[in-house]
Amino acid sequence: MPEPAPLTDAVTGAVGDERGPTAAALAVVRRGAGPPTVVTAGWTGREGPAPRPVEPGTRFDLASVSKIVTTLAVMRLRAAGALDLDAPVRSLLPVFAGGAKDAVTVRALLLHRAGLWEWWPLYAPAEDGDGVLGDPAAAVARAAALPLRYSPDSGRHYSDLGFQLLGAIVTRVCGMDLRTAVADLVTGPLGLRATAYGPLTDPDVAVTSRGDAWERRMIATGEPYPVPVRSVPAGRDHWLRGEAGDGNAHHAFAGAAGHAGIFAPAAETARLGEVMFGGHPGWPPEVVAEFAAPGPDAEQALGWRRTEVTTPDGGTVTVLGHPGFTGTELSVAPALGLSWALLTNRLHPTSTPVDVSAARARATRLVLTTCSTGPESGTTGGFCPDVGV
Repeated sequence: MPEPAPLTDAVTGAVGDERGPTAAALAVVRRGAGPPTVVTAGWTGREGPAPRPVEPGTRFDLASVSKIVTTLAVMRLRAAGALDLDAPVRSLLPVFAGGAKDAVTVRALLLHRAGLWEWWPLYAPAEDGDGVLGDPAAAVARAAALPLRYSPDSGRHYSDLGFQLLGAIVTRVCGMDLRTAVADLVTGPLGLRATAYGPLTDPDVAVTSRGDAWERRMIATGEPYPVPVRSVPAGRDHWLRGEAGDGNAHHAFAGAAGHAGIFAPAAETARLGEVMFGGHPGWPPEVVAEFAAPGPDAEQALGWRRTEVTTPDGGTVTVLGHPGFTGTELSVAPALGLSWALLTNRLHPTSTPVDVSAARARATRLVLTTCSTGPESGTTGGFCPDVGV
């Protein structure tokens, strides 16, 4: 049997362990090179709904990669002059006010420096009130009412709540619900027809965890966040396919939130990163540059994470991107004209997150080795356009 092509080898290596994941897809977009290259491996699931081979069109629960969709929407509003990043959040969301909150800006939310709790199960009853089910406005109000955990601008504290508030800001500025706003601002202009919030009924979707198993553990143990909640009456106990694994996105926000809830195939996920190449009419170069620049924390730009990655020739390149808890990741190297997405379902079938960092690192290394071409990259890899499964 011939050796598999390099990118296919990276994807097949990400599946097969009985602990999971069972599904993987890698897509690479090269500036000016036509449609994305896509390779897939595995099955949509081992437990639950009838398994199907993973295909290029298989959709995955992107989890926190959804934050990039929210960031792209904010970038559009910034470009249109409709949103001032230095405006106080309270001027847009009056429910977020009082004390140190009054000084928190939109920019601080994007930089994860607003002092918010990292996570809070808004759907579960707690000492401060009842849980929220299926009411995005009430969920935002509850998130906004929570006390700050840290002093604003005292450091980077990655927060789901910050992007829940950013999603609400997008809806406030646009005057429409988040599903419609994202379709108008992001997925429509980019031609991403399969990228959408759940729930989905399409059978070609990777299965994730069994209900809310992992979040129930977090709540029961108070780890890693000591929230004063110890029960989840709204919990799910079935295999999730097409429902956001994130409890807040599904229960509190009815599937569409600023921090989670988007489903997409690998090719369309990779195409989200094309915006950061510059040149798209909806995202002008000056806005792209502003959102790509490092903030007070070198690893964090506005909405995008930043990493310095070693290239095959021994140099370094800045990679922008974002991971998702379900085992997904979007990466963009603007200087090389490369955007790639590795999507897995690492919570299946054990409902416990499997470490896929080695698969991510291998995919990045092979993408930079085989797909970087042209004067910006200094290499002439030739596999990428012709990879097949």
